[in-house]
Amino acid sequence: MSIEYHTSTKLTIEQIQILETSILNNGNYILLETSLQNKFQSENLKFRFNDNHGSFYVEVVQTENRLIVSFRIATKKDREKFLNLVITSLKQKEIHCIFEEI
Repeated sequence: MSIEYHTSTKLTIEQIQILETSILNNGNYILLETSLQNKFQSENLKFRFNDNHGSFYVEVVQTENRLIVSFRIATKKDREKFLNLVITSLKQKEIHCIFEEI
């Protein structure tokens, strides 16, 4: 089962790369897949992570008009921890967002 959250934030490619780096620098997540190779189009860029123990998966996708974070096999605590990391990383770049469950 997948649980998704979204925000109406549109990130640039540079901001998405900064977010990805912040998540990796946290040390609790492993990058499984990325589509950030396309430097000319910020829509439908995504990256997937799992935690260090492989107990849950998370996918971050930038669509045309929103940022979506989708969790698979994650506890509420895992979801809150990851979303807080995303919010804090973006806030450091003066990007404020609020995620809502879809």
